[in-house]
Amino acid sequence: MRRLALVMLLLMTAIPAVAQDAGWIGVTVDDQKDGAIIRRIDPNGPSAKAGLKEGDIILEFNKQEIVGVLQLSRLVRETPGAAAHGSTPRFLWGFS
Repeated sequence: MRRLALVMLLLMTAIPAVAQDAGWIGVTVDDQKDGAIIRRIDPNGPSAKAGLKEGDIILEFNKQEIVGVLQLSRLVRETPGAAAHGSTPRFLWGFS
């Protein structure tokens, strides 16, 4: 019982620490024929600060062509601190 409690305590401490390292750009996206279209932007998120707008299509992220939402989500998640660069048809954008 004591061992189980120790494992649970360790997990409760470790999981939030791991989650904080995941990248986040503050958008809700849907698949588009080419890329991912922005449906909603968090007004306080990095995307809003970078000037992205609802309806923009993300074609590239960290110099990788975007083919869909799952790929974009994975790339963002793997980019801690949102230190990322990308492009939409309107302009190039970046985060730091």
